[in-house]
Amino acid sequence: CGINAEYGRSSCAVFLPLCHKDNKLSLLYTKRADTLNSHTGQVSFPGGRCDDGETAVETSVREMEEEIGLSPLEIWGTLKRPVISLKMENVYGCVGYIGSIDDAEFRLSEEEVSHVFSVSLENLLRTRSVRNYKNNVAGNRNWERFTTELSCAIIGSNW
Repeated sequence: CGINAEYGRSSCAVFLPLCHKDNKLSLLYTKRADTLNSHTGQVSFPGGRCDDGETAVETSVREMEEEIGLSPLEIWGTLKRPVISLKMENVYGCVGYIGSIDDAEFRLSEEEVSHVFSVSLENLLRTRSVRNYKNNVAGNRNWERFTTELSCAIIGSNW
């Protein structure tokens, strides 16, 4: 993480939390608070800017704990390449498992997150792409471009 000296880009990391909800393997998303200065109301994964000396895994786990109050049970690894955000930041994805979830488990940072929701991988795969899910099933919520791209990386789909 940190600043990519070659391009002068700052780096961020997000955690792509896989979980079981209603006995279905799912991806957990957050909806950002409407009071934030940036990324207002957007659907995203827990994450944020890397602190100096922090790895992508450390950043994504720290941010997930701060934003939704959960720690991963297992960390499976990071995606091979960062996604470039609209702000020209490198966004690194860390994938892991947070277990079976119950909505009562979350301790949301209300300053950052308005709510969480999950989408089963079955639903994402059935619609053939995250873009189809986003537009046709989810009512085209305000999704960050990199959230869509990272979701596609998990299910092996084009967006």
